[in-house]
Amino acid sequence: MTAEQENVQLKIEISQLREQLMASQSQIAVLNARLKTLEEQLAKDSHNSSKPPSSDGYKRSPKKRSLK
Repeated sequence: MTAEQENVQLKIEISQLREQLMASQSQIAVLNARLKTLEEQLAKDSHNSSKPPSSDGYKRSPKKRSLK
């Protein structure tokens, strides 16, 4: 393989890698947006949304102790 052929081959490979990088970056942006949405949904309960208290699950609220 001549130096010129090798140079052309490397340019092709660089171009392919750039396309893969752009596709990966796009997919990462989509997944980050979805993660943010899911985390926001997970953080909602009956206190900060219109969900009924029965949908809060089995989390026990901390008992209030008297200061006697």
